[in-house]
Amino acid sequence: MSKSTKSTRPRRPSVGSANPRSYSEILKREQQNSPVAVVATPAPAVTKSAPTREERREEKIDWTNEYSQVVSDLRQLGIISGILFALMIGLGFLI
Repeated sequence: MSKSTKSTRPRRPSVGSANPRSYSEILKREQQNSPVAVVATPAPAVTKSAPTREERREEKIDWTNEYSQVVSDLRQLGIISGILFALMIGLGFLI
């Protein structure tokens, strides 16, 4: 006859409502317990409207002034990366 043996693993405590497994269980419990209150708030007065498409088309943007710093930063990054790449190749021959 075979002998019945109990497992040696300790039992995990049961999960109750006081100890939720995840954040979503907390949210579900809060949604079930508290009704959602809708509060009407007056809309703020709008003083200035957004420009229309025609107004946006009329504006001319000088891209050279807008991106002059970007171009100089990209140039600097290119020079630094080229120097570092050449340094890595040079060290590869020495080591």
